[in-house]
Amino acid sequence: ATGAVLDAVDTAMHAYRLSGRARVRLLRLARTLADLDDRDAVTPDDILEAAALRRAEALLG
Repeated sequence: ATGAVLDAVDTAMHAYRLSGRARVRLLRLARTLADLDDRDAVTPDDILEAAALRRAEALLG
């Protein structure tokens, strides 16, 4: 992972107060988003989108 991707992960971890397990789920969802866009690498935007989706899921229950 690039430095920018790791920075985005750290930002999401702190902003949403995510656990270690949530970090794994976040990365898995970001990988899925990249796959859906037919990209080989995860981008910081994938991380932030995954974090927003996970947060929305938590709020909606």
